[in-house]
Amino acid sequence: MAVTVSGPAHDYLRPDWTCGGCPSGTPWPCSPARVEYGERYRDLGLTVVMRNLLDLAAKDLANSGQIFDPSELHDRFMAWTRTGGQR
Repeated sequence: MAVTVSGPAHDYLRPDWTCGGCPSGTPWPCSPARVEYGERYRDLGLTVVMRNLLDLAAKDLANSGQIFDPSELHDRFMAWTRTGGQR
């Protein structure tokens, strides 16, 4: 059973970490979520928020038996944070 976490319109769905507001299977954070999180958390430490979500996603994916590349997951969650959601 997928769990939706409230927040931006493009919520993440657990345990797969896909976007609930985009076409099925779109990895989260999608482009709109990046912009929304960049705006929402810029003053509170976007990188800290996304790092915590990265840890949660890695645990969810591993516990559900999904195979993932840790470096790709890191890029997906962290690489864009330096631009505040504009990547």
